[in-house]
Amino acid sequence: YGNLMHTALSRIFCVEDIETSVNSMLLEGLLISGEVEMLTKKLKKLLSQPDIAPFFEKGLEIKTEAELLLPEGKSYRPDRVVFYAEKAVVLDYKTGIELEKHKNQINAYAETIGRMGFSRVEKYLLYTATEKLLIV
Repeated sequence: YGNLMHTALSRIFCVEDIETSVNSMLLEGLLISGEVEMLTKKLKKLLSQPDIAPFFEKGLEIKTEAELLLPEGKSYRPDRVVFYAEKAVVLDYKTGIELEKHKNQINAYAETIGRMGFSRVEKYLLYTATEKLLIV
């Protein structure tokens, strides 16, 4: 379930992409036909929540799974970064329980994005199983 949800979310730029994302996963053999409706419903419910929906609006500048390279050779791959005129928002998806290492991970992402010139970076962890959005 966790991998399926993560894969689907990585392909969704706006809520209108949910069915396309899920159907492409079916065509690629990542899902069986019986899972399509369940995953589609779960994604629609998740992404329609008032605190989550703004990050999946049409027309936003978004990078999913984009690699961030540091001068010292380290790299990071945040799940979703949304760029606004005044800020960047880092959103990372988690399918399990809340762990402190998740906060450490997203803080590292935000620090890296800050080094790219964004003075304001907001950080969110989205726990898909519980549908909880945690502000870090």
